[in-house]
Amino acid sequence: MKKFILFFAISLTILSCNSDDDAISNETTVVGSWKLIEVYLDPGDGSGDFEPVTSEKIVEFRANGSVLSNGSICQPSPAIGESTSGTYSTEELIIVSEDCVDTELDIQYRLDGNNLILNYPCIEACSEKYVRL
Repeated sequence: MKKFILFFAISLTILSCNSDDDAISNETTVVGSWKLIEVYLDPGDGSGDFEPVTSEKIVEFRANGSVLSNGSICQPSPAIGESTSGTYSTEELIIVSEDCVDTELDIQYRLDGNNLILNYPCIEACSEKYVRL
């Protein structure tokens, strides 16, 4: 009987241990500030690749579902100055901005390791790559 109680106590202890794997870390959430580091523009033949850019463009995803940028989030561009804002959906992985009058299509985003990729609705593939600040 003592062995059974000891076995039960050890089993209960092992099963009651928490795993930190269930917690969402900063590295798996889009919330935070991101700096533009590369732009991808495909010429139409599949030969495009991400190219480094020198830019101070920042995109900030806030916990309340809003997204802000010191540059345009409507099209891939390293330029700053034209501030834009919008909202994002963590379920659909899209950004929607009323500031984007030229396009009615949503901007798709995804996390790729420590990078944020924005995929724009272009005829040929075009994207921006950001690094977390």
